[in-house]
Amino acid sequence: MKPKRITALLILVFAAAGYSDDRADGACGADSDSLAIEAFFREYAAAACSLRASGGSTLASLGSLLLGRPFAAGTMVGSPTQREALVCRADSLDCMCALDLVLAGRRPENLAASLRRQRYRDGAVSYEDRHHFFTDWIDSGPRLRDASAEFPGALKVRKRINCRGDGGRWIPGLPCVERVLHRVPPGPSTLKELRSGDLVGFWSDADGLDVSHVGLIRIDGGEVMLLHASSDSGRVVDEALVEHPLWPRGLIVLRADE
Repeated sequence: MKPKRITALLILVFAAAGYSDDRADGACGADSDSLAIEAFFREYAAAACSLRASGGSTLASLGSLLLGRPFAAGTMVGSPTQREALVCRADSLDCMCALDLVLAGRRPENLAASLRRQRYRDGAVSYEDRHHFFTDWIDSGPRLRDASAEFPGALKVRKRINCRGDGGRWIPGLPCVERVLHRVPPGPSTLKELRSGDLVGFWSDADGLDVSHVGLIRIDGGEVMLLHASSDSGRVVDEALVEHPLWPRGLIVLRADE
């Protein structure tokens, strides 16, 4: 399917004020597709460019650039009845938006376009094409795959994503999707196999959901850390994976080819 014409604006909302535009340069060089990026976003893109130039542009290092950024839920704009907009907020990131930015940082010369391709199927900014679920990312973006089945003891589970047990939909207006997933069990063998830069989601037993929270793995001195936007802490934090209260539920692991 060819990408649809982009009609929505990239809305970059900052702590002090809102701002939007429909044309600007990228942080590493001029790019006609990039949209307005001010303050933190220019700094983030510039830092990502520097990391790439030095050969240190890994997902873990990109994630570290977001540490301390404030958390907020429900920042997306779009619904079955509301026009979709490509949104990124410097003053508030939820767990999915934080990973969006990390993955988009692999192509920082045009952060807006990279974010658009990461968040939407074929880069088409629409409610229907948004990646609403963690496993929507599987094979949808460049160099990202589901590695869960490769872990020792991974349990194969068939789920109808988006289909609630009461017959309703988690995401109104979108169909259920049959998906075969693998639940990675918590334990020492899983910790041993996780790699720095892995994207992880905590398994959900709820009908129609794949995960309940997501984050990024970072290995620090042999300890497996979880970098994530935390509602409890109110910001992006770094903590031991095994100390997170959802660790006993198990994981879904997406792996990027860095």
